Amino acid sequence: MARELAAAVRTEPEVTDYQVYIGTAAPYNFNGLVRHYFLRRGPNVADIQVNLRPKHDRSAQSHDIARRIRPRIEDLAQRHGARVRSPRCRRARPCCRLW
Repeated sequence: MARELAAAVRTEPEVTDYQVYIGTAAPYNFNGLVRHYFLRRGPNVADIQVNLRPKHDRSAQSHDIARRIRPRIEDLAQRHGARVRSPRCRRARPCCRLW
C-alpha cells in the first residue's frame, strides 16, 4: 500500500523524488526527533518522504502542494483501511510530510 501511495505522489509536477520506509521510521530529522517518530516500527508502519523542486522552480508552496495531494492519498488509504497522518505546523496546517 505504501508503494501505491508513493506512486500517486510521484505524478505531481513539483515532486523530484521520494523515499519509502516500510516497517521502520524514516531517518532522523528535527520534526521526527521532537515527535519521537524514530520509535515507530512494525508491519503496519510506513513513512513516505517527498522531495520537491526548489522554491524558485515551482509556483506553489509546499503546504499548498500537500493540501492538493492529500485528498487523493486519503482516498487510497481508505480503500485499504489505513489511516494517513500529517504532522501539524504551529498554525495547525498540514506540513509537507503527508503521512
